[in-house]
Amino acid sequence: MPANTDGIDIAVSDVTIDLNGFTLKGPVTCTGVGITLSCSKTAAANGIAATGQFVTGNMTVRNGTVRGFGQLGVTLTGTGNIVDGVNASENLASGIYVWYGTVSNTTSSRNGAGFVCFAGQLKHNTAYGNSGDGILLNCCSATDNATTTLTMASRDFTPSSAATSQTVTGWETSSTRLAS
Repeated sequence: MPANTDGIDIAVSDVTIDLNGFTLKGPVTCTGVGITLSCSKTAAANGIAATGQFVTGNMTVRNGTVRGFGQLGVTLTGTGNIVDGVNASENLASGIYVWYGTVSNTTSSRNGAGFVCFAGQLKHNTAYGNSGDGILLNCCSATDNATTTLTMASRDFTPSSAATSQTVTGWETSSTRLAS
């Protein structure tokens, strides 16, 4: 994949991308893990991104790997989006970045941040070896995820985030409700 070129740009709503077990690979490579993670900064592109002017949601990305992009591995905005069964690794900014969607059965490792979720839901995911937050929740619910760091903040949103059944080494919270 050439530098500064998104792997797949989604320009319309109601799209399903089934990677069928294949890998979408960008030019970025990384060594190390966690705070020792070091990646080549050769590109400023996303792996799979909702970029169209009229994209409103209902996009699904599933069943494959997105690795080595200079920005986000998978980024979906709009409502009703789904990321399921994806492995995101070695993406400089974040492995998975979702607004108003559901991320499940997904692994995010050796990225800047693992998962960034705004007003959505994370279920049965694993984040490890990321240099930043493993899971960052903003007005999201999270159930049965595993990570070394979980950050929750309400920021500009009024509702609270909720997290249940997490396996976490460190917590950072701000204007957040934790439930067990």
